[in-house]
Formats: sequence, structure tokens, C-alpha cells
Amino acid sequence: MDGCRCALHRPDEAAYEETYVTCKTYEEVADAIRTMIVRGAPAIGVAAAMGVALGVRDSQAKDIEGLQCDLARISDVLASTRPTAVNLFWAIRRCGPSSKTQRPADRPDQANHDRGSPTYVAGRHRCQ
Repeated sequence: MDGCRCALHRPDEAAYEETYVTCKTYEEVADAIRTMIVRGAPAIGVAAAMGVALGVRDSQAKDIEGLQCDLARISDVLASTRPTAVNLFWAIRRCGPSSKTQRPADRPDQANHDRGSPTYVAGRHRCQ
């Protein structure tokens, strides 16, 4: 997977020219979201999910607890890019540790999971 990257369309270029920004790390994806290279709610959500995937791919964690802490850090960086983007937070939530088995609405602790919720905050304390 060392060749894995996220190519993002640059909408601010000339209408007749199709250009892309290639992001190889979650930090580059976060920068692309923050600087408005990525525009539109669905595109922001997809870019955030790809950012999480790139970050987890590059994690140096030795165990599941370390990976969960890396995932929390990656999620925080991506979440800080556009604090009002609903699709951004939806995508980050969906990339969480138990998203494979349940939808967020199926988990009472995740249904309204946001940065201020007790569950979100409590999960961060284990990683400090």
C-alpha cells in the first residue's frame, strides 16, 4: 500500500483545465480541506474518510490501544479543518473503531457523537 494516495479535484482552476492535488498523508488531506481545495459537503466527507484511511495506514502503533489513540489524533486533526461541516464529522464517525459492525444510529453512545459529548471526551483521555 505504499503507493496509496488520495487525488482531489481542484475546482478553482480554469474551467477548461482539469487538475488534481495528490495527498499522500492525512495531514495533506486536512490541509486540502482547510484551504478549500475540497469543496462541497459530499466531497469533504469522502476526503475526510480517505484522510482517516491514510492516517491509519501510516500508523506506527504496536497494539490496538495505540491504534485507537492514533485514530483519535487523526480524527481531531481532520475535524479541526472545518468545524461546521456536517459531512466531515459524519465520515470521521463512520471510520471509528466499531463502524464495521454497527451504524452510528444503532449505538446509543454514538448516535449524537460529537466533539463535546462525554463519550468523545472520555475516549481522548486514555490517549494522553
